[in-house]
Amino acid sequence: MGNLTSSSGPRIPNYKPEKVYLFTFPSVRCCPTISPFALKVESWLRLNGIEYEAIRSYSHWSKKGQVPFVEVDGREINESSFIIKELAAKFNKLDDLTAEQQAVSSMVEAMVDNHLVWSYSHYRMLVRKLPSSSRCGREWAR
Repeated sequence: MGNLTSSSGPRIPNYKPEKVYLFTFPSVRCCPTISPFALKVESWLRLNGIEYEAIRSYSHWSKKGQVPFVEVDGREINESSFIIKELAAKFNKLDDLTAEQQAVSSMVEAMVDNHLVWSYSHYRMLVRKLPSSSRCGREWAR
């Protein structure tokens, strides 16, 4: 795949058009990623049937120093909410919502984002210190 840590040009030089390359942290036993924001993006991609490849590593950071980020058609997109909005427009997956429904949707999304980030902190501080027998015991399957 080339030099995935390069910050100039696309990280996937021979990318497949219309394919989303999701750069995220590695999987943990029970979950595809420890990042709630990456989990949000990956879940959205799966639910919408969009072809993607997850590139899981601790060494891939966006040009802005963020994870997750995606590349699609050689273009980098950052920040989970913005990634979803951009991809929804690109792949014609926009919801047909009223203005009130859009406002409620944005409110719920912000609430979930601000509360799910603590699950990552919980994992880092508590769960990864527990013996492996206390974890789920099976890898997350795509």
